[in-house]
Amino acid sequence: MYFLGRADSQIKARGYRIELGEIEAALNALECLEESAVVTVPADGFEGPTICCAYVAPQGWGHASDAAHGARQDPPGLHVPGRWMAFTRLPRNATAG
Repeated sequence: MYFLGRADSQIKARGYRIELGEIEAALNALECLEESAVVTVPADGFEGPTICCAYVAPQGWGHASDAAHGARQDPPGLHVPGRWMAFTRLPRNATAG
């Protein structure tokens, strides 16, 4: 038997437990994003993993600064992704449709 990690999407960063699904829900509620996906990447140092957001913006937005500004209004600053990447369409696997 091998343990490969958590079954949920909870992480620990800077001493806080953070639910990635809650960040996604808050970001998807913003008008400046059509859809988003939040993941983490390992980071060097004591602060824990870096929260990253892949997003699709509606026509006329398209800049990570717009999304980051909107994101700071709802989730606490700790939960605002540190890295952003814009896509025209988020990749999907065969089961996601």
